Parts: sequence; C-alpha cells; structure tokens
Amino acid sequence: MGSTCFMNTILQTFLHNPFLKAHFLSDKHSSRKCQKEASTCMACQLDKLFSQFYATDTTPFTPHAFLYAMWMSQKHLAGYSQQDAHEFFISILDEIHNNCSGTLDSSNCKCVVHKVFGGILQSDVTCLQCNNVTFSYDPILDLSLEIKSSAKQTKKKKPDGDEAEYTLSEFTVPEKLGSNQYHCKSCGSFEEAIKQLSMKTLPPVLSIQFKRFEHSLATSNKIDTKVKIPSQLDMTPHTTRAVKMRSMMNKSKSSRTPNKQNYDSVSDGVPSYQYNLFAVVCHEGKLDTGHYKAFCKINDIWFEFDDHNVSIVDHAQFSSYVPNEYGDPIPIQVKTEDVVME
Repeated sequence: MGSTCFMNTILQTFLHNPFLKAHFLSDKHSSRKCQKEASTCMACQLDKLFSQFYATDTTPFTPHAFLYAMWMSQKHLAGYSQQDAHEFFISILDEIHNNCSGTLDSSNCKCVVHKVFGGILQSDVTCLQCNNVTFSYDPILDLSLEIKSSAKQTKKKKPDGDEAEYTLSEFTVPEKLGSNQYHCKSCGSFEEAIKQLSMKTLPPVLSIQFKRFEHSLATSNKIDTKVKIPSQLDMTPHTTRAVKMRSMMNKSKSSRTPNKQNYDSVSDGVPSYQYNLFAVVCHEGKLDTGHYKAFCKINDIWFEFDDHNVSIVDHAQFSSYVPNEYGDPIPIQVKTEDVVME
C-alpha cells in the first residue's frame, strides 16, 4: 500500500480505543443504515474496519476501501507518499465529524468525535492595569505541546520527573504579556497582562502531540529531544477549577505576579482527573523522511505495530524503550474511570 505507515499507526490507536470500539460495535453508526455514499463516508469505512478487525475470522486484511475514502475526502493526503500522522489524525476526525452530521459549534457537538476526543481550552487574560479579565474558549481535539531542542534544554534545568508532565506544566503556567501584546478593552489601550491557559473541559480520551518542527529563515529541522511518557497522567492541576483555586490562594498570600513555584502547589477540593496511557505513535527518521510505528496496550500487554509485523513489548522495558528508540511520540491517554462510552 505504499508509504502508508502513518495511516496504519493511527488506525491501530482507533481500533484499540475503548470508546470508539463501544460506539461502532454497538451500531451507533452503521454502514448498512447510513444514507451517505458508503465508499466515501469515513464513518462508514471506520465502522467496517471495526467489524472486520473484531470478527472471528483472524485473516489479515488491508484497509484499501478506507484508503480510497480518505483520498476522496482529503485530496491533500492522496497518493502513496509519506504523510504526517498527526495531520492524518486530525483530518480523519474532522471528516468523521462531518459524516456524522456534527454541529458547527464544536463545544456542544454530540458526534462520536467530540464525545471521545473533544475538550475545551480556556484562556484568561488579566490586565495588570485595571485587573479586567477577558475569557475565551477554544474547542480542541488534542493538545499540541512545544518541546525544546537538547541544546536549549541544557540552558534551563528542568525538575526531575517525566518530560511530558513538565512540558504540560509549561503549557499551562501563567505567561506575562508585554504592553505591546495585549489591548485592554476596559482601559482602551495596550497594557501589560497575564495570560493563563487551562482545561475547562477534559475529554474521555486525551491525545497529546509534541511539536517537533523548528523553523528558521533558512532551514526547517526536527527536534530530536527524547521525551519520557508517563503511564499515568494527572490532569487535575491543569483544569480551570484547579487554576482558579491556586490563583485565589496566591492572591491571599502575595500580591506579586504568579510564578512557577506558586503554580506547582497542589489545590485541595478539586476532583481528580487521572488518565492511563494506552497508545503511542512514534516517528523514526528525519523531518521529511522516516517511518511510523504504533504501540498499543491490550489487556495490560503492550504490542508494537510495525506495518504488518506485530510483536509483544516487554512491559518493564516499555517506558524506556519508546523514548530511547524514537523521537516523535503522540501519546493517547484514556480516563481511568471510563471504559464504555454510553
């Protein structure tokens, strides 16, 4: 099927996603009943893939029909050349959203895509002149986190622990905006401000992409910094409720600008949002060439999916195997308490 490892890896994460599995195997979207053209409906094609994958017949199959439907709906992904797995992931989710009659208002959409992957990112900007706060909300299907090159990381020592959690903490730490970056409507002028990102709504399945592209006027490079991915991820400190509680605690203790130390303090009374890692997509190679592999956890056993080759990965070695061997992980985590969608 050409250089379609980018598609195979993402499909493996879909097929082993407990929420998507529950949805399609319970006929929530049936290719037999759908009024759309089945050959170009991505939701119908995914429904057929689930039926084939979980059938009693264990004969290997190739997703030719799914590939054709993707080409018809996503012209920029057509052909047998290598594509970006994350771009494919988002494009397919958008197309399934459209096929399932998803609403334009993503924050209230009831389609399977937004039920499973949909979250809301909240941005609070506080003017330091008048203390007016501006709120904005951004529906998301994944989190894109920046990572620094190894050379830049050596200049700034990071605390002990998983790099993924540290990068996430950096994403939601308060950021000071200069007077030329924020126009306060209350003041009617440009003023210094504090910008705070937080998760207003967390999805049942949280997908995280690490930005590994570094662009300059002359070149574009891939950042090969190794990222250690935790098997469990606590998103509680990054929720809007937890951030607001910390903010109130900080204001009662000090009138200074929030800092990283205050940010790391643990808030009481906030529900716990624990995620368990169940899938990782990795890229091996350079920016414009390489190969994708997927790792999925099935019944507490990790499997490696490398094109048509499937092998068991020793659980004790998995945490070190991924970051040491590959440089472009897309971790996909699922809430601990959620197993079936409805």
